This record gives sequence, structure tokens and C-alpha cells, in this order.
Amino acid sequence: MKLINTTTLRHALLASIAWSATTALADDNVGYCELRPIGRGTLKVYQRNMGTLYVPRDARIGTVIGPADVTVITPDDSNLELRCVADDDGPIHFEAKATRGVHPGPLPPINGQDVNGHVLQTNVPGIGVVMRLAQPFLKLPEWGPIGRNPPLVPFTAFHVKHPFVTGQLLGWRHGITLVKTGDIAPGAHDIRGVLVTGHVDRTFNHVMNYTLLATIIQTQCNTAGQPVNPSPVELGEWSKADFTHVGFKTPLKPFQISLTNCQVDPDDPDNLTTATIELNGINGSGPIEANDENVFSLTDDSDARGIGIQVLYQGNPMPLDTELPLTPVQGGSTLLNFQARFYQTEPSSAVRAGNAKGALKFTLRYR
Repeated sequence: MKLINTTTLRHALLASIAWSATTALADDNVGYCELRPIGRGTLKVYQRNMGTLYVPRDARIGTVIGPADVTVITPDDSNLELRCVADDDGPIHFEAKATRGVHPGPLPPINGQDVNGHVLQTNVPGIGVVMRLAQPFLKLPEWGPIGRNPPLVPFTAFHVKHPFVTGQLLGWRHGITLVKTGDIAPGAHDIRGVLVTGHVDRTFNHVMNYTLLATIIQTQCNTAGQPVNPSPVELGEWSKADFTHVGFKTPLKPFQISLTNCQVDPDDPDNLTTATIELNGINGSGPIEANDENVFSLTDDSDARGIGIQVLYQGNPMPLDTELPLTPVQGGSTLLNFQARFYQTEPSSAVRAGNAKGALKFTLRYR
């Protein structure tokens, strides 16, 4: 029987193992991504709290809620570094995805930019988010964005092989703009939940969660009870002989509309909400088309003829069927002062005495 030299065999095995390890260490053409320190975790976690923000109840679609595009660096709660090394097989891609999808649009430009396709939907219907990324997603050799630069979520960026630079991600440097995208239900609303996830296409996929927190309150007032005082507004009794020519006006009669329990931003006096009003005729009252003095007609059950009525705000006659800005809303109560008067619309020979009434409904909005 032939004897085998165990010492020689042992040396041969050790040499083979050493050769394999050396080969693996020398093969630097293997692309990969890792989260470091290794073993601490497998998910980067970002969270940004925007605090309490206010939006006018009737703000138009596309209105920015709170400050626009405030850029910060949000640290990773897991304190992990994403490090990617590309190889000759091609780039490594980082993809930022919207967890709730994007608003289908179309929306008007925001801050002068077309953001359609990049307004992230939140857990609150009617409120969207535009997220703009900064370093390291601006240029190669770190992460080069595909398409728009600087990128808006959702987006894809890529890292290519480089002898000295890796694709890294530590903090999340970004700007946030909240946007009204539709009707918002009454009451305060809490934005919360994962808004964006990050993914790489080497070694593992899902590497990042981003959560946005904010409380949204709509600025508005109440008009409980009888908001118009006095009601009805009495324009007085006048003789037919008083109406001497077209354009004759009776003295102004004041009246008020009271806004109560007005809720506004207490911390930002520049974040103004403006009350607006729209007057619409009812019961036969309506604009007198041939008159350019914003006079409206009497009701169908009025006996008088040849006159109409003007409603004025700050001395200016108010048109019907038109939304007009009034005044910035103050916290607590706001009093809106108006006046009304008769206005002669026809020659004196056509003026007829009788009961003269006008009827309007008003719509208050907060923009």
C-alpha cells in the first residue's frame, strides 16, 4: 500500500486556501452597496417635523402652505452611511420613490416651476409635498441625477466606477414645499407616515425611509347667527320729487358683517389670510347691464320703478357676481363695514313711487 505524506497534503491545502483568499481580495471589479458600520442596521431612517402650518380655507389649488423650499440636512436616526462602489458592469442606481404616489395633476406652476409629476401625495387629501434634493444627488462622480437637476422626488440617480470616489449618503439634504392640491376637510390635519423610500440596485434594495410630520390648520372665521347688522338695511323713505336726474344718490346707510372666532397663524404676522366677498342677486335683483355704476335692480315684488341700489365698500360701489378682496383677517373678531343707497337709473318722468326692495346673498371666502 502506498503511503501518503500528510505534511505535503496539508501544505497543499493551505496553499490552495491562501491562493483563493488572495484572488478574492485582489478582485476589486465587484460592484456593491453596504450600510456602515456593518451589523448596526439595514435601513436609514429620516424624519422631519414641519410643525404647525396654516392655509386659508378657500386657498386656490396650487397655493403654497407655509414657507417654501426650506432646505435642511436631516440626520439619519440610524446613524448609518450608505456606501456604493460601482464596477465595469455599469452604474449603480439610487431611486427615490413616493410611497403614496404623485398627484395626477395638472397643477399650476409652483414658485415658477412646473412640478407636475413630482407632487407627492400625503395621508391628508388635498395636501401634497414637493421635495427637492441637493448634495450628493447633483453631479457625478457621486450621484448624477437622471433628468431634472436638482432632482425632485420621485427621481433616479446613478453612480459610476471611479478610482477615488464612492457613492455615499449620510444626511438627507433637501427642501420641502407643501402645496394645496384639492379640497381639504374642516378641522386640523396631521401629516404623518413614510413619504419617500430609497432603493439601490446592488447588494440589497430598500435602504431608506423618510417620514414627514406636520399639522395643517385652515384659517377662517365663523358667521354664526345673524352676521348682518342691521338686517334688513333700511334705506329710508323718499319722495318721488327727490329723484331729479339719472345718477341721483340718496345718503349712505351703513351696515356691518361680523366675522367671529377667526383663527389665524399666531406666530407669523406675514402669513396673511384675506377675507373676500361675492354678492349675488336673488328674488329678481340683479346687475343692471346698461349701468356702469355697479347698480343692481329691485326685487320682483317691488312697486317702485326707475331706481336701483348700490352697495359700497370703502367708498367703492361693488359689482355683483364678482369675488372681491376685503381685508386681512385678524385673530378673534373682524368687523366688515359696508354702505348702501338708492341710485336713480331712469329719467324722473319714469320714476314711480312704491315699495323698493333689493335682495342679495353673500359668500365669504378666505384666500
